[in-house]
Amino acid sequence: MHLLMCMGNMASMKFLAVLFALSLAPLWGCGEGEGDVTQDDLTGGWWFVGTSDTGVDDDPIHVTMVQSGTAITIELTCVDDWPVGTGSYVAGALSVTFDLGGGEVVTVTGAAVGDELRGTYTVSGETESWRMERTDVVLDCTQACAPTTPMRFVNDDFTNLAAVAEISLFRSSEGHDYSDPCEECRSMKHYYLPKPAFLGNDVIELRAPVDGTIIEVTDARHGASPPGENKQVRIRSSLHPEYTFILFHVDLLDAAFVVGKVVGAGEQIGWARMWYPDLDSFAHDFDIAVWYFTPYGERYVSFFDVMTDTLFATYQARGITTRSDLILDEAARDADPLFCAGESFTNVGTLPVWAVLSP
Repeated sequence: MHLLMCMGNMASMKFLAVLFALSLAPLWGCGEGEGDVTQDDLTGGWWFVGTSDTGVDDDPIHVTMVQSGTAITIELTCVDDWPVGTGSYVAGALSVTFDLGGGEVVTVTGAAVGDELRGTYTVSGETESWRMERTDVVLDCTQACAPTTPMRFVNDDFTNLAAVAEISLFRSSEGHDYSDPCEECRSMKHYYLPKPAFLGNDVIELRAPVDGTIIEVTDARHGASPPGENKQVRIRSSLHPEYTFILFHVDLLDAAFVVGKVVGAGEQIGWARMWYPDLDSFAHDFDIAVWYFTPYGERYVSFFDVMTDTLFATYQARGITTRSDLILDEAARDADPLFCAGESFTNVGTLPVWAVLSP
């Protein structure tokens, strides 16, 4: 379980590019620490990286530690809704507890190893490994939700566009609330509505949109998810590891598509699950989301914001004029707010929900 699951302008883009090149990118799969224990005072900024039992790293999390004697606190930097962890650091051994409320806690234990800290954390009965590395990066929390300018680098579609009749708009009222920490009560992903002739399982191909690695395979929340069927698949780009792509309701092509598998752009990973025997009904659609990792955490961006002009031209050939035809901007959604009960929308607003493709 990922730890946080328990809970823009050009200048800034250049800053992020340098930050990932110099500070973050080495954390994905970096090597072993060397040397003697050197950590006497842990006060300062650190990158926290969880590692699953498959050896795949989670996205780095910036944390701030303050040490006074043997007492230690750990705060997830700029994350207001996560409790401050408290504990001790004695003779190179770290022990910290985060109280999530309701009797649930996250326990982090570890030790200094060279210029790193390493250990395990336990949450909801699951234990994963972690490591931390010092960083000189200082986050300005007032910029945590600053506008982003996604990179357009995706040149392969994740499905067969000929099978698609309509696409929901980014930030629409379709489906359920799927919003990042900077926005709320809106669907920050895209649903693809198939043409009637393509309704059925093993019909609509789902493909990796980028060269990358499968870093998570989980059960979908709608309908039964027996082994290999109806899964959410998360793929981290190898070229730009700050971007991950989530494909929903995937019937995997075969048992080889597991966490840690390297996939190529355009490679089929499975089929869209359109018929649910356990529900005795067809699905209305299938969907895709894109997460953009910043030093402050994940932001959700539109699939159409990260595709190249070449790929977008295939949508223009189906009657889409501009990318904004498929994206509601944040200000427009805020001016026409949706309301939620849990993750369910209680209204639909007045803005468009679907874009209809030409035949």
